[in-house]
Amino acid sequence: MDPPEPRPDRPEALPPRPDLPTMPGAGGTPVAGPPGPAAPRTRTAAGAVSWRWWEALAAYLVALLLAGAVSLPVLQAVEPRGTAELVASVVADAVMVGLLLLWLRRFHPGWADAVGRPGRPLREAGAGFIGGLVLYPAVALGLAPLVGLAIEALTGARPSPPAQLPGQLTGLGVAAAIVFGLVAAPVQEELVFRGLLYPALRGRFGRWPAAWGQALLFGAVHYVPAPRLAGSLLLQAAMVGTGLGLALIYERRGNLLAPIAAHAAFNLVGLAFVLGPG
Repeated sequence: MDPPEPRPDRPEALPPRPDLPTMPGAGGTPVAGPPGPAAPRTRTAAGAVSWRWWEALAAYLVALLLAGAVSLPVLQAVEPRGTAELVASVVADAVMVGLLLLWLRRFHPGWADAVGRPGRPLREAGAGFIGGLVLYPAVALGLAPLVGLAIEALTGARPSPPAQLPGQLTGLGVAAAIVFGLVAAPVQEELVFRGLLYPALRGRFGRWPAAWGQALLFGAVHYVPAPRLAGSLLLQAAMVGTGLGLALIYERRGNLLAPIAAHAAFNLVGLAFVLGPG
């Protein structure tokens, strides 16, 4: 007499579960054991992003061109010129962030997890803010004077960095400068340089080449014309150092909120010197 065919609703018909342990002598019946320890959460930027560095750079350049086109009417509608440039910069940064977020959502839906979500937003923002307050004197009182001495030794003239804000701002211009320095620029530049470029470069070339690569690009986009080229180079060298410091904060904290807060703190100190009395 042949044995009965196994029925689907009977335990012996179920396939084995390789992910569950079996008890010896119990016919190989799987038994769920206690859950294992959760994987530790790392605070270091992993760099496992789904885009490549050249793709991020191309997206940035396209967004930059489109944002510049959108902000052109502002330059024509607002007076005086200095205020118009600041308002247009705020508009352009907002458009760029919007376009880049649309690109990420469409082609890289896991981008937020890839660049790092802050587990405790207030704590990360506070840590980043303190980091930015430390970074400003490190750059302004440490790096910039050394670079200035090196440029003076090479050229025979002491470089003077150019003004980064127009003079004689109106009330609207002051408001635009504050919004630009504390919100628009930190969000846009951290999204681009630390959020998109740095982890993509890090995954391809390693930590330090990535840090220097994004920092050099960060310094390049901060070119401001000066009476002497040495002055512009001094400012750009300072921004390279700032980009390295912000990348270090991002690497240490493992999320984008921390360097955004650090960038805002860095700019806050600078604005206090520029817009303050005297």
